[in-house]
Amino acid sequence: LSPPLVRLLPNPLKYQDSCPRMYEEEKRKKKKKKKKQKRQGRNEERPKEWTERTIHIRELILKLPGNTECADCTTKYPDWSSINLGVMICTECAGIHRGLGVHISKVRSIEMDVWSEEQLVYFYRLGGNTRVNGFYEASLKKGAKPSESDRRMSTEFIRQKYKERAFIKKENEDTDDSEDETDSDAEEEERRRSQAQKKKKKKKEKKK
Repeated sequence: LSPPLVRLLPNPLKYQDSCPRMYEEEKRKKKKKKKKQKRQGRNEERPKEWTERTIHIRELILKLPGNTECADCTTKYPDWSSINLGVMICTECAGIHRGLGVHISKVRSIEMDVWSEEQLVYFYRLGGNTRVNGFYEASLKKGAKPSESDRRMSTEFIRQKYKERAFIKKENEDTDDSEDETDSDAEEEERRRSQAQKKKKKKKEKKK
């Protein structure tokens, strides 16, 4: 039964019950259309092409210390990256990074994908592979990094490095915590001072 005829029946059946195949087909089409619209919207937000300025920043990124070698293995001249972690990685490691999820690592190609100027500037300010690895591999022993051929070891290493943060020195984490505490103490002190000043003003006004 077609949808209009179903509505005319005394006790109308649900469309999905009366025409399950048509219903499922329409459902698939709607889902596909929504995905396409979402993809188009996402692509519109991204820049269409590299500009002279963004090309220049990209060249500076490639020259950052350590960026001629993958941050997670020994592969030379990587052409992929994690834009939020600030590391250049090879094709194999990029696949493993995707498996971590975008909440941990957002993978982009430095060659095939067009980056926005904001993404490039943020990536450049992180300082390159050597600086980032100085944080994420602070307690890692020399020679412990996997080779490019050992995919199983690379997967486990990358998971420990970024998800579990297993090689970060405790001092770094303590420093971050102490900075937060210092900020909160300073804010509390500032609040007390402002309250004391208000009380003094009120006392002066009463005397007048």
